[in-house]
Amino acid sequence: MVDGAGLIFAAMPATVLLVTTMDWPFSAQLAGAFTAAGARVEALCSKGSMLSLSRYPRRFHPYQPLSPDGSLRGAIAQSQPDFVIPCDDLAAEIVTRVTGGPDLSDRHDFLTRAAHAGAPAQSLALADEDGVNDAIRRYGLPLVLKCDHSWGGAGVVIAATRQDALATFRRFRKTSRLRDLARFIRRKESHFLSRALLPVTPAVSAQPFIDGHPATSSIACWQGAVVAANHFDVLVTSAATGPACVVARRDCPQMENAAAVIAKDLNLSGLFGLDYVRDKCGKVHLLEINARATPTAHLMLKQDLAAALLQAANLRARPRPPMTAKDEVAIFPREWMRDPASAWLKNAYHDVPWDDPEVVRACVRAAKPADLAAAQAQLEAGKSTVLTTKSAVFGS
Repeated sequence: MVDGAGLIFAAMPATVLLVTTMDWPFSAQLAGAFTAAGARVEALCSKGSMLSLSRYPRRFHPYQPLSPDGSLRGAIAQSQPDFVIPCDDLAAEIVTRVTGGPDLSDRHDFLTRAAHAGAPAQSLALADEDGVNDAIRRYGLPLVLKCDHSWGGAGVVIAATRQDALATFRRFRKTSRLRDLARFIRRKESHFLSRALLPVTPAVSAQPFIDGHPATSSIACWQGAVVAANHFDVLVTSAATGPACVVARRDCPQMENAAAVIAKDLNLSGLFGLDYVRDKCGKVHLLEINARATPTAHLMLKQDLAAALLQAANLRARPRPPMTAKDEVAIFPREWMRDPASAWLKNAYHDVPWDDPEVVRACVRAAKPADLAAAQAQLEAGKSTVLTTKSAVFGS
């Protein structure tokens, strides 16, 4: 806030409204990060979600999948937030509809703008099967096909043959409200109900296949400038095109420059993620933007995104000390669920939110019985210190 003399002051803590339609635990970790940075956190989420179990939000607003936009409008009216931070892709769409800002859900459109701004990006929109053949002639095989309005790697396929590429294009172009409704009934995840009620015809695009490994950035932006960023190489993923399980922080001028030109071109404010692939020569190639907070946004490593965002907006902020001196981070609970005996759980910084025990308990209880049994066997054999339902966090 600025007074008549031009002096900057902030008598009250900033209010941050976190919005999620999914059951991802990192939204709870982000609530902890903003709280530690001095903000008052409120949450729009479904009852029983990981965020709803967190001890950090001061007030919870019920997310109604039958009225997603109305839910957000009501939460904003009650909380009067300084920032509205979406924590998943559907939440980002809802926030964009209600509050405005650039619509970044079209992958091809974003990559085209990013390339024009100077970022290392390539993309081709696929309107029909002839477009698939054009993409193969331009980029060759394998070909990467992507479907908008998807998450967690589910809308990305590396097609090895022309037949695979055409079959993937046909599958991506199909929408099924009944399938989303069935997923909602089976998984009890509200975002599937919202998608069934507000279906979209997904756009499909193609990118060249780059032989290398994934890389990613979490960035905080204010009025077109990057105010903090942590860049990572991805060391372990849950699947070939799946989310990261283990990352290593890197100083990368290429990623810094790409983030800067994108933030300026789109006049970004808030938390975002940028995904890349780093080729064998070390060059990064931009794949997409996540118009939301990502699972590494809460980490205080070299830079503190939560505190930097508040400070950039002239709001009261309290910088946090670094979480670890290590560059490698095992993302909880992904790496633990991928392999309860993973060496990274000991050798990297294991990002368990011990300060939010109900969230930890819920993550452990959500694991498959076979994974819990394997974790317990490793624990009893003295080969691991990973979590099980017999761990201290459960009071046993």
